[in-house]
Amino acid sequence: MENQTEKTSAYSYYALALLMFVYVLNFLDRVIILYLFPLIKTEYSFTDLQLSLLGTTAFVIFYTALGLPFGRLSDKGSRTKLIAVGLAVWSLFTGLTGFAWDFWSLFFFRLMVGVGEATLGPAAISLLSDYFPPTKRATVTSIYSMGIALGAGFAAFFGGLIGQYYGWRAAFYLLGFPGILLAVFVFLLREPARTQNPNPSEAQYSSVDWKRLISNKSFILLCLGYAFLGLATNNLSIWGATFYTRLHKFDLATIGFW
Repeated sequence: MENQTEKTSAYSYYALALLMFVYVLNFLDRVIILYLFPLIKTEYSFTDLQLSLLGTTAFVIFYTALGLPFGRLSDKGSRTKLIAVGLAVWSLFTGLTGFAWDFWSLFFFRLMVGVGEATLGPAAISLLSDYFPPTKRATVTSIYSMGIALGAGFAAFFGGLIGQYYGWRAAFYLLGFPGILLAVFVFLLREPARTQNPNPSEAQYSSVDWKRLISNKSFILLCLGYAFLGLATNNLSIWGATFYTRLHKFDLATIGFW
């Protein structure tokens, strides 16, 4: 109990603020293209199927597939360095999206954004659990998770505003490339000592772990529930701006503001 109630250092709160800001950029760079669909479609005459492939498929191919190996890397190596490299990669390719010249170049850049962003989730939660005692982890996780709403909100506001007045390419330049500078601060972040597992035998992985996991009814229901939740919410976020532009003739700045 003494270890759980010890005073948390100021550096831990600095790490929390930095990682939350990284999560803001993570979601901003992830969804900004969705608010720029009307402008991209106008320039390239893409079909709605092509837009959906850019907004979802291109991103999730490696974002989903690499979650597990990056999770293992987080368990074994430097989590701060992994996040820093991932942040630099996704920021670079978000910015490069503004230089795209056709569908497949856009698809590739979005795919690489997914590669970079796959590093953040497992590594950041692991870091925060070592920066803070168990008594504060729920609050810390909730603060970190604010990055989802803030990132999506900033993507709508700044994406719509910049896209409306300066074009969709400028939105990617201005909101993508600055993340590379933030990656330097993450790279320099101190790696905290890992929390000791009270039962060292549990740290040994085997094929039995997977069998236990997929036979856990609560785990399966949680995954299915979250999947259906994502299906509903992502449909709205992906097509919301396009819907209001086409049917109600709102400009992007107005959509992004509201």
